[in-house]
Amino acid sequence: IQCQVSAFELENIYKTAINSDSHYYIVDGSDNIVSSLDPNTIQTSLRLDASDKFIFNKPISETPWHLVGSYNYSNIKEEMKQISYQQIYAVIIIFLIVIGIAYVLSLRITASLRNMNAWLGMVGIDNMDVDFPPHMQIHEISELAYSFNEMVQRIESLIDELLLSTKKQVDLENKKKNAELIALQSQINPHFLYNTFDNINWLIKSDDKENSLQMVTALSNLLRYSSKSDRLIVTVAEEIRHIQSYMEIMKIRFSEQISLHLAIDESLLSYHMIKLTLQPIIENAIYHAIAPKQQGGRIKVKMREAPDKVIISVLDDGVGLTKEQAEQLNRNLNKEGYPERIGLYNVQTRIRLFFGNEYGLRIRSRPGKGTSVEIHLPKNSEIPNITNKF
Repeated sequence: IQCQVSAFELENIYKTAINSDSHYYIVDGSDNIVSSLDPNTIQTSLRLDASDKFIFNKPISETPWHLVGSYNYSNIKEEMKQISYQQIYAVIIIFLIVIGIAYVLSLRITASLRNMNAWLGMVGIDNMDVDFPPHMQIHEISELAYSFNEMVQRIESLIDELLLSTKKQVDLENKKKNAELIALQSQINPHFLYNTFDNINWLIKSDDKENSLQMVTALSNLLRYSSKSDRLIVTVAEEIRHIQSYMEIMKIRFSEQISLHLAIDESLLSYHMIKLTLQPIIENAIYHAIAPKQQGGRIKVKMREAPDKVIISVLDDGVGLTKEQAEQLNRNLNKEGYPERIGLYNVQTRIRLFFGNEYGLRIRSRPGKGTSVEIHLPKNSEIPNITNKF
């Protein structure tokens, strides 16, 4: 069978792959050129220079022909370089796309976290009405927002319970403080009454009706002062009038051998103090400092104003104490449950219970010269109003 094939059809097999430095041929079994782009080479024997060229020979199936071609190695290298560049460009583009996607995702995540951080910064004791939007585009952030809202609600509930519990505790502490103050106040009154009734009894037995009547009248004034008001806090002027009534009783008891001198500026009389503070101190001075002298004595009450407090001093010219005894007495007054000299201890306890440990009594003394008891109290602005009622 003999047939004719157009040379154009054969050329189409390799025409598209040919460049200026490559050549393609179809040769028969005798290496004679059957087809080529150069018509002058047809039916000639194929001669190829293999130097610096890549030669390939591929049989064409079901024919006695071969496809033979040559490539310059420089072209192959250039094409491989171009392919490498294309691969690098593709990797760079893919990398930039991945970075862009990651950046967009990170912006969405960090924006949600920044918003949550801002909401967290708004949460405080005075601002618990914070509700973070739970519907977020990121599932994990939505779960976190839901947990955050639950936490805020639990904290708000706990704060409400704590405030309520604290208020109850404060109320109980105030009631306890009032009860302790009143109990201490009551401890002083029986002590004083015992001594006063003992004096009245002594006068009656001595058939001194005038002085006994005067003492009963003075005692009536003292009791009226203690019971007419439900206030535990009084002015200095009220307390001074009280100790003046008290000294009337003491003068009768000691036959005018004891005198009271006041050195208080009128501008200080409006300051406040705890009721029945001075009387136990003066009573202590009479019985423990002046009476042992058996010659009478003098008690002086003065008051001065310091930058952050006021100081009332009760001075006597009694037997006095040694330095060691005065220091020991000051230490004892600072102890819990000190049983001796109940009048001074109760005054100290009431002042510190109500005003704090920075206030209270300071005792100084010299043997044979007398004793000074300083009462340190806060100023009016730091003294709240407290009553016997609770």
